Amino acid sequence: MRLLLVRYARDGEPAVAALVAAIEQGAVKLRAVESADDGAATRRLRAGPGADSLATRRVAVVRIGAVGGFVADLLRSGVGKLTLVDGKRLRPGNCVRHLLGHGYVGWNKAAGVRDDLLRRHDVAPERVAAVERSLSDGEEAETLLTDHDLVVNAAAADLPTGLLFHCAAAIGTTVLSVHLERRGELAVVHRRPLGPACRGTVSSPPVPPER
Repeated sequence: MRLLLVRYARDGEPAVAALVAAIEQGAVKLRAVESADDGAATRRLRAGPGADSLATRRVAVVRIGAVGGFVADLLRSGVGKLTLVDGKRLRPGNCVRHLLGHGYVGWNKAAGVRDDLLRRHDVAPERVAAVERSLSDGEEAETLLTDHDLVVNAAAADLPTGLLFHCAAAIGTTVLSVHLERRGELAVVHRRPLGPACRGTVSSPPVPPER
């Protein structure tokens, strides 16, 4: 068995891949190995100066579908507490663009993504909660907003979006709402309500023409 360091470039940036070479059944087999430390101290160093503050924050994601599932996957390693809210079950057709695979068909989407995050990543169980019901009540929306530092609305539906926007304006907190348009080519993110510095100064970026 030998260790090989292979130099290569990606977009002009030099890099090195570490490989282990071994002879198995008369053939040379190559296997990738970790070439950098992945311990807690190293990950904390890579996380940047805002990591300690982010680790104390609580974030809720409403509707764990094709967008919400991947939002949760991106947030799981940074925020201190993550709450996933969805009342629907995963269907076979959802798996085409969902974070979860066919092994989770029949699971509640929030519970399934929580289980997937705990299985695939070094996440403590108490850091991720699953609420296995849809957001359809104003009191629930207000509680969600007051109990979390940020709510990300990935529902792309009128009822939960309207409830969250109305309650956020009433209690003076912020909601980020995200959905996809043009068959996934365009991601749209709304912040409600806008801060004083943003009002009257926001302009929309150029939108690519329809294909």
